[in-house]
Amino acid sequence: MKIDFNRQINRKHTDCAKWDGQGGDYIPLWIADMDLPVAEPVLEALKNRLEHPFLGYTFPGESVYQAVISYYEERQRVILHHSASKTYNIPGLPLAFAVIPNEELSHKYEEVAATMHAPFDTLSFIAFEAAFTKGEEWRQELLKYLRENKKWLDERISWIPGLSICHSEGTYLGWIDARETGVSDPDGFFMKEAGVKFNDGDSFSAPGFVRVNFACPRSYLEEAFDRVEKALQSKNV
Repeated sequence: MKIDFNRQINRKHTDCAKWDGQGGDYIPLWIADMDLPVAEPVLEALKNRLEHPFLGYTFPGESVYQAVISYYEERQRVILHHSASKTYNIPGLPLAFAVIPNEELSHKYEEVAATMHAPFDTLSFIAFEAAFTKGEEWRQELLKYLRENKKWLDERISWIPGLSICHSEGTYLGWIDARETGVSDPDGFFMKEAGVKFNDGDSFSAPGFVRVNFACPRSYLEEAFDRVEKALQSKNV
């Protein structure tokens, strides 16, 4: 299966925080929300569940637990908290779990967890199970595309005077160092002068940096960094 991650899909006017949350016309490379299509098995599972006319309170059925068990039987055994929301691009359907092989720690964790209330919904369980049982091919295609985007981004930024990008692994978010540009507020500058929205490094105790989300069609990145370069050139004229 070859997935076309280069395809642009219009998300404007869908009450999307990433595209509609800032007002105006801009290229959003900020919030950790991929502009890449969700895995088809996840969409199919949701469509099938929505054929049923009720969406009441739900608990994780045996198949949800088995999806996690099967997923980790094929991978190394670790102690971790995990979620499908970022990896499979379903942050609007939140669901997380803990893998704790140690029985004593597991019991202690369950005692604490029993005092908490996590309001999960029906579709979160459906999407989660489909992602873990049928989404691996999509995930591998995604990883390949993200690596190519990161390689392109590293090279493109190296051509822009004053900018550099930090080395990163295991993420679709990159940190761009803009301190050499002399711009005191790079996030605000790029939004106003280039129409490109990044995350402000100040929010992460990293003044002078911006965070870029490169989980999007390559064409978004190409246009965005052409704009960024032109804005910096105009500033220095």
